[in-house]
Amino acid sequence: MTKKSENQDQEKVQQLLKYLLEVMKLRSAVIYDLTSYEAVLWISDIPKEKGCSTTLWSASPNNETDICIEIEKQEEPAMPAVPASCENWINSTELQDKTTVPELMPKIIQEQPNPNWTEDSDEEQTVYKTLYLGEHAKIQEDWERYVEGSWKEWREKHNRWEAGFKIYSMLFKIHQDQLRLGEEHELVLGYGLLLWVNPQEKRIYRHLAVANVSLEFDTARAKFSVRTHHEGAKLRAELEMLGQSIDSAEIKKAEMLFSDAGDDLSDHTTIFSAVKGLGEALSAQCRIDESFDRGKEKPSNTPKIIWSPALILRKHSTKGISEALQSMMKKIELDTTLPSGLAALAELDQSNNIEVRQSSDNTASPETSEIFFPLQANTEQFQIIKKLQHSSGLLVQGPPGTGKSHTIANLICHLLATGQKLLITAKKAHALEVLYKKIPKDLRPLNINLLGGGLSERQSLETSVSCIIARKSAWNFEKEQKKIAELREELKKAREEQEKIRKRMEAVRMSETNSDNRLGDGRYRGAAASITRKVTEEKEYFNWFVDKVPLEGLCPLQTEQLSDLLRSFKFLQSLPEEKKKELHQFLPNDLQSVDTCIAFFEEEKKLAEQEMSLEGKVRSDSAHALSLNAKELVQKIVGCCQKIESVSGAIKQAMPWLKKELPNILAGTDNFWPRLLKETEKRDRIPENNRRFVDRCSLDYPGSKSRSLGHDAKKLLEHLKQGKKLKFLGIPHRAIKEQIYITKSVILNGKPCITTEDLQKLIGLLNIKHIYSSIWAQWSGILEAPSSSLENQERILASAYENLKTALHYKQSIDALKKLVPPELSSSLPDWCTPEEVEVFSSSCKMALVQIQKKEVVKKIQIIEAQISKYLLQENVHHLLKDLKASIQERDQLRLTYALEKIGEAQREKSKYASAIEKIDSLKRDLPVFTQSLKATLSEEVWEQRMESLCDAWYWRQAYDWIFEFTKGDSFQELNDEFKKKEELIHRRIEQLASSYAWSYCCENLKEKHRKHMISWQGAMKKLGKGTGKNAPIHRRAAQEHLDQCRAAIPSWIMPLDRVWDTIAPEAAMFDVVIIDEASQCGLDALPLLYLGKKILIVGDDKQISPYSVGVNEPDVQSLMQLHLKDFAHRDSFRIDSSLFDHGNRLYPNRISLREHFRCMPEIIEFSNQLCYQSSSLIPLRQYGADRLVPLKSVYVNDGLREGRDAGVYNENEAQAVADCIKEMCRDDKYKGKTMGVIVLQGQAQGQLIQDKLFKMLGAEEIERRKLLCGNPYSFQGDERDIIFLSLVAARNQTIGSLTTEVYIRSFNVAASRAKDMMLLFHSVKPEDLSSLDLRRKLLEYFLNPTIRSVAGIQLHVLEKQAKDTNRSIAKAPDPFDSWFEVDVALELLRKNYSVVPQFPVAGKKIDLVVQGGKAALAVECDGDHWHGPEKYEEDMGRQRILERCGWEFFRIRASLFYFDKELALERLWPLLEERQIFPLKAGEEAEQSVGKNMYLESGRAEKEKSSKQKSLYPEEVDSCIRAVSVTPVTKSENDQPVDEQGAVFEKKGILKISDISKEDLESCILYIGKLRPNNTCKLDDVVTLVLKEFRIKTSGEPRKKFDARVKKMVRNLEERGLVEIYHAKNKRVRFLYPV
Repeated sequence: MTKKSENQDQEKVQQLLKYLLEVMKLRSAVIYDLTSYEAVLWISDIPKEKGCSTTLWSASPNNETDICIEIEKQEEPAMPAVPASCENWINSTELQDKTTVPELMPKIIQEQPNPNWTEDSDEEQTVYKTLYLGEHAKIQEDWERYVEGSWKEWREKHNRWEAGFKIYSMLFKIHQDQLRLGEEHELVLGYGLLLWVNPQEKRIYRHLAVANVSLEFDTARAKFSVRTHHEGAKLRAELEMLGQSIDSAEIKKAEMLFSDAGDDLSDHTTIFSAVKGLGEALSAQCRIDESFDRGKEKPSNTPKIIWSPALILRKHSTKGISEALQSMMKKIELDTTLPSGLAALAELDQSNNIEVRQSSDNTASPETSEIFFPLQANTEQFQIIKKLQHSSGLLVQGPPGTGKSHTIANLICHLLATGQKLLITAKKAHALEVLYKKIPKDLRPLNINLLGGGLSERQSLETSVSCIIARKSAWNFEKEQKKIAELREELKKAREEQEKIRKRMEAVRMSETNSDNRLGDGRYRGAAASITRKVTEEKEYFNWFVDKVPLEGLCPLQTEQLSDLLRSFKFLQSLPEEKKKELHQFLPNDLQSVDTCIAFFEEEKKLAEQEMSLEGKVRSDSAHALSLNAKELVQKIVGCCQKIESVSGAIKQAMPWLKKELPNILAGTDNFWPRLLKETEKRDRIPENNRRFVDRCSLDYPGSKSRSLGHDAKKLLEHLKQGKKLKFLGIPHRAIKEQIYITKSVILNGKPCITTEDLQKLIGLLNIKHIYSSIWAQWSGILEAPSSSLENQERILASAYENLKTALHYKQSIDALKKLVPPELSSSLPDWCTPEEVEVFSSSCKMALVQIQKKEVVKKIQIIEAQISKYLLQENVHHLLKDLKASIQERDQLRLTYALEKIGEAQREKSKYASAIEKIDSLKRDLPVFTQSLKATLSEEVWEQRMESLCDAWYWRQAYDWIFEFTKGDSFQELNDEFKKKEELIHRRIEQLASSYAWSYCCENLKEKHRKHMISWQGAMKKLGKGTGKNAPIHRRAAQEHLDQCRAAIPSWIMPLDRVWDTIAPEAAMFDVVIIDEASQCGLDALPLLYLGKKILIVGDDKQISPYSVGVNEPDVQSLMQLHLKDFAHRDSFRIDSSLFDHGNRLYPNRISLREHFRCMPEIIEFSNQLCYQSSSLIPLRQYGADRLVPLKSVYVNDGLREGRDAGVYNENEAQAVADCIKEMCRDDKYKGKTMGVIVLQGQAQGQLIQDKLFKMLGAEEIERRKLLCGNPYSFQGDERDIIFLSLVAARNQTIGSLTTEVYIRSFNVAASRAKDMMLLFHSVKPEDLSSLDLRRKLLEYFLNPTIRSVAGIQLHVLEKQAKDTNRSIAKAPDPFDSWFEVDVALELLRKNYSVVPQFPVAGKKIDLVVQGGKAALAVECDGDHWHGPEKYEEDMGRQRILERCGWEFFRIRASLFYFDKELALERLWPLLEERQIFPLKAGEEAEQSVGKNMYLESGRAEKEKSSKQKSLYPEEVDSCIRAVSVTPVTKSENDQPVDEQGAVFEKKGILKISDISKEDLESCILYIGKLRPNNTCKLDDVVTLVLKEFRIKTSGEPRKKFDARVKKMVRNLEERGLVEIYHAKNKRVRFLYPV
């Protein structure tokens, strides 16, 4: 790539970023007049009344709290009662009007009795008379007194209350607007209102300074609080509206003053000084007003600043993203490396252009290919991970309610577990809050979430930091790796076990037609029926074998084992009782052997003899004292003594001088004697021949030269060796002039020393003599040198040398011994020069050692004896142990040997006996009945034959038990339950593994500097406290700096898009993966996210609302596109209304679509399906309980009128109808806890109108509890409610246009997919009033006729006839049934009056049968004799798992069991239906029973009562009891007041409350209830409710508890009489026992 092309591409990227920057500037147009803000609340409007307070009133700062405004709702003063005399004279409307003093009417017309009327007269019974106030002075006086007193006092209180309530209402509106408008708006406090017409003729009416605040609502106290923003007030000047007309230096100086106020928004003086400084910098003529006046005068050319603080809701500034874009541009200038996402967005050719940072494939763990999804996951979620591994970006389409949050939560867990660094963002915080809650609890601290704002966000951040620090401190690599290994092993084991269960489930399903069954080691093969026949035929041969055996595996008993078992039985039977008793006696197995015991005896004897031999030769006290020491020490001392004794003998034979000097040698502490020994050793260097030579030689030399002779001889020799002459010309050589005398005067062996040979002999002779002389000099005073020959000297010195060496060795041994001898025994040491004493001491040491060894042996024997004594203390001890003990005590070897041999024989007998018992016990554990029978009838000859055929019987029992298990019940349900339990365990282990991996990566990447910054951050936050005071900004800034420093160590960040640009300093590819949720809402401001991530995951839906930007002119945008994007082929895709999802669709073509819909009832989401997703329909999977609401309901407002125009249109009567409906629902317990929302389908004014009405009707507290928001579809995208109210707004009184564009399609799609349980449409028009293409008409028609499914009905009697008469081998089952097995099962259900839908379509598949009743459904799968193969089975089970996850309950019936025992096959179905409150249809609900009717269409129909026309199943006693009772129950309220409600079964009998119910009435009613229950069974706890229902009495509290106890007592009484049975299933139930 050339430098030129690189620069061109770099410029292209820069132009794209410049374009985005300029668009951001368009979006943040300068505001000159604050009236254009969304809301403004002037502090001057806050009354100084009870419940209203603000720190802004005070001139002195308040550092104790960060709350600057508090408004608490006060109770409205009630109007005082009007005097009774005046009641008929008042006008109630005038009475409520506080602007004027109310007056009485001057006259009234009053109806009075006619005095002339009689029953026979034609006169009217009453007449009307006009009364004049002037004629009733007393009434006028009463009224004047009332007005002047009570009414005016009330008016004054009410005016004060109204002023506070007005502020409360305004804050509520701001609070709702914040929820509706989302994170793009901010709340600030404004200070210093500027009124000025600047030089550019711009009229300025806006505050110069603002501070960030947050609004909180306490529903419990009905209180609004405005407090300093949790990230700080960030008090600052806003001067962009001033233009270039001021001195910037002066402004900067004035801006510095704001930092003095810190975050204390109550510091009036400091803030005002800063504002004043701005004014002075603005103009010397600037007028400053410190009042709270809102500045009603017109701005002029002379600037005026009024203090006038106000609370302002306005659009969030684009400063954050603008600065981020500028930062990116600077960094790209320095580094041309780009993330691939941004490069693709800039249309760069990634093959040969600017260097692109490709994302590394780092989404798989280095240790495992595991996908860490702790939550349930579908195929699409796994596809997302796999595709993301091999691409730099991925697009996921997630239509409404398809589990996008669930999907992203799974992805977060996996990516964290594989060490990825993440950023998760969305346009609105709500979508992120939902997914954050889905992240497993242990992984949440790894995700720093900036979602809540206020204290909740700060607490979340503190929790994350604290957890990370704590985990890091406790983290241990080896321990964590061990834990991971254990979890992986547990996961593997769980999967293996689940696979085993799956195979068993598959086997159960296949077993109906499987002819490959192989049982009993292959002896029983084929289909179940053929195996059954063979087992039945062999029953007479093997029915004696009745024990349970494992269903799989070989017979564990071989022929030899069986023979051995029989021998064991006979052996035991042959033993006499006495022998058995003896064999049960205790004999230990750990006794010492004979050899060991005898060896101890012999050693004891030997030591005793040694002890005797030493007696008299020792010092007893010394021996005893030494024997108290450790054996090892004494052994060492004895060793030393032996060495000393060996040397002592040699010393006795030594030379006399040694005996004399020995004390000195032994006492010597210097080195003389060793030195003497070493000096004497020198003679050893002289060869023997040389010594003899010396003795043979004669030497004469001058006496004066004795000292220098040797030296002179050596010098002369050296001279001659150099080849020099002794003399030159007869004159001695000058070098040897001094030595020449040797040649004349030194005579060796009679000859002068002239030659070198002579000189060498001379020198050798002199050396030897010198050595011996020096040695004798050393021995001077000890040993005299003889004057004899050298040979004689050598003999004497050699002897002296050996003597000295022996003496020194003797001393060394003594010194070693002294070191060993304990200090307390040092006084007993002998005189080492006296051999007798040394010998006594040595013998004493030997005696001590013998005594120690003897004690040890005795102790060993005593241990054996003690062990035997211990055994003898036990009960039932063998008598041989007593003999053994006696032999040991007596040291009788013969007796000991005999006793131990007998014990060995007894032990072998016991072992044989125990082995036989063990074999029989083992057989008894496996075959208890067989063992008992064998034991009882061992003498019978049949057992020989049975033993031979035992394996055959074993395999027969295997087959028999298999058949029993095969037919005894539907085990598929139990297996399915086990399968689901294993599935839950697998997900738990995956969650734990994900957590361990994620925390390991976090702790490994968390460097020490990061940890220190986190701790410092904690310290700064602690100092920050509530965030108030002058130092708060310092602490907050320090905390932010520390957080920035450790940001790289945080694995995951979750925050709304606007917070991203305010929080993160952008770096190229700083995150491994960036995930954007609800991407269809994200506009151009989301495109820079592609710079931040190596991989980009875009999740959204192009069928939902796209971005819009109010106030941005399209021509301006087009101009910017022409200027900056002229080289872009797809520049039209950068329009202001294009979404990030649209860009993702272009950049990442291989999208993944989520289709499974989990949010809405099927009827609700079907409209969106038909509107937007016909090509790829959403699959509604949500199941529902018995408390299901009517999903769709339309409300026609006949008198609705549309008023206003454009965005301000509204329909007053329709709004009132919506508000009234919500009010009623909030009072109805049926809707208790349900969240609600109102979506207006035209304009915005209607939403505000409904909100105002609801505020008056419900109050802010109930609205907050219900999360009740009123807005347009945009306000609700990414959100959901239990109940949604749609307002169409349109009415016939105005021309109705047609809503058909793509924008409206997306809006209607969003609006119609927010409700989970119920959606209501309020409309003032009919379908015919609207265009056929109008989306409103489509929506209305859908509500009026919600077509979900239709299945052709088949009448019951027709189906019965077909099932009975049809030749099933030829004809197929009637449509829509798939098999005759399904028909038979359906008939069993239909005969009990259940509603059954065959081949029920759901999720693109069909369920064999669905049983419907009330508001719930149960899926019934019929596993017949047709096997579609394992692939189809796996597909069906996979679909079942998905539906079970969504709330469906499945019941599977096997054909073999159904036809073998229908009652057993269906036994568990009936209580399952009842638990889901699916009951049979009641008489009158259907005139003709039919199959295929879908209860979805009847979900709103009121349930009718069932008549009692069926034949009585009661015993005569009970039946007569019921017939004798004739009671009409009366419905009661909770206060036991009658309630008008029909449906009673009994005739009226005067029962008005529970105390009126007699014992007889109660008994008959309970029995009557049992007659009506499905299968004559119900929960015990439901009996009291059903009784009260029959009597139509409602009660609660203590009366209800007492009546509950009374009913249960009666039920137990009926159980004692055999009329009912109380049993346990999943709960305690009652079965009514009526014979059929």
